[in-house]
Amino acid sequence: MSTPTLSSLLGGLSLAILVTCAIYRIYHRLYRSPSASASAPSSSTSHAAAARKAARSRERPLWKGEKLKMVLCVRNDIGMGKGKMMAQCCHAAVGVVTDLMQTEPELVEHWNEHGAMKIATKVQSEEELLELERAAIAAGLANYLVIDAGHTQIAPDTKTVLSIGPGPSSKIDLITGKLKLM
Repeated sequence: MSTPTLSSLLGGLSLAILVTCAIYRIYHRLYRSPSASASAPSSSTSHAAAARKAARSRERPLWKGEKLKMVLCVRNDIGMGKGKMMAQCCHAAVGVVTDLMQTEPELVEHWNEHGAMKIATKVQSEEELLELERAAIAAGLANYLVIDAGHTQIAPDTKTVLSIGPGPSSKIDLITGKLKLM
């Protein structure tokens, strides 16, 4: 195993900061507006909706009590530079979180409040990337596949990064546990 260089450590730190900032901004734009928390239900329909929401919050989601994480599966065979790789990882992270904010905002909030763990791993081919995507879908895990537009370093429609999660670490590890870290 090689010793990490300062540039690889700074690259990883930069990626973590970029992704966390993007997720924070999306979350707060969608769910933390001052008007949303200040308004009270004004009709019986609003009260019924509030009661349904309260009942759902009492149900224990399958991920409660589990460590949550996101794994970024990055193709290592297409010659992306470090900056391109970081941008593609950010697209994958923001894409999956944006989707999850519509369907499971509580999961995103819990993940974000507990460190928003992200791990970048190497994938050796498009076939391996698509196999991981199929496995994530079969396991019911949130995922997002980035397909590059081809404006800079790589050909159009190149599949570059797959994000899996945020989701339960135990389920994600069954799919990504054998991948090497970036």
